[in-house]
Amino acid sequence: MTTVLLAILVIAALAFWSYRSRGGSVGGSLGGGAGKPARKACKWVAEGEARGSLRSFRCKTCGVTAYSQRPEGPELCKKGLADGRLN
Repeated sequence: MTTVLLAILVIAALAFWSYRSRGGSVGGSLGGGAGKPARKACKWVAEGEARGSLRSFRCKTCGVTAYSQRPEGPELCKKGLADGRLN
């Protein structure tokens, strides 16, 4: 019985951590979609030479690698990007 309770607590903690790491909901509502999740201000650092019109950048804040044509780096944080869409 104790093992079952421990397993349930671990699963609940992992689900909560996953929800919070993706931004969760804003304003404390459980419905989500009430507003945009807060985004960190990325500090982009250019990596290597440009290949064609794109240049590789790495964020010093969240560690994500992204590509941009702009010399100062991408406009938005790409941390929540998966399968070509923002989560």
